[in-house]
Amino acid sequence: MVKKRNSRKNTRRKCWKVIPILFLIYFSVGVIQNRDSILPFLLARIGVNDDSHSIPVSEEWNLIVVNRWNEIPEDFSISLTELSNGQSVDSRIYPYLQEMFDAAREDNIYPIVREGYRTTEEQGEIFNEKVQAYINEGYSKARAEKTAKEWAAVPGTSEHQLGIAVDILKINIDIGKVMS
Repeated sequence: MVKKRNSRKNTRRKCWKVIPILFLIYFSVGVIQNRDSILPFLLARIGVNDDSHSIPVSEEWNLIVVNRWNEIPEDFSISLTELSNGQSVDSRIYPYLQEMFDAAREDNIYPIVREGYRTTEEQGEIFNEKVQAYINEGYSKARAEKTAKEWAAVPGTSEHQLGIAVDILKINIDIGKVMS
């Protein structure tokens, strides 16, 4: 009996060692098969400036990294498209978002954008509300701000302020409930 348990444990351990290897093989084959479409992207990401593989300037907007260490560039410009529920997104992502939602609806999944573009003021309110919630729990102001930064972006560091990040919910039409 003890031997069977140990045997199962060893089999599980071996599986966890094999799964990452299979993933790497699968990913590598996919990259090799799609090298013509993925190569320009990879070269641009590592900084190779070969004219035959460069990304046009008009497409670089979607490669901006925004997080707690990388603020939104001051010269970043945005053109918004308002959605039917009042949320807004960067106009450049709208066709892709619509295409994704159309495909989902074909599978009887009805997504909605719960949160799209946010102004600096809106992002500030979200962050300040998080800080206040921690202060109300008894945190010092410094600790509350530090902890809030783990859950909410400081204004100027949120992808929502770019208009290219959205929070999506699924509405189940049969039950009439909103599900995430």
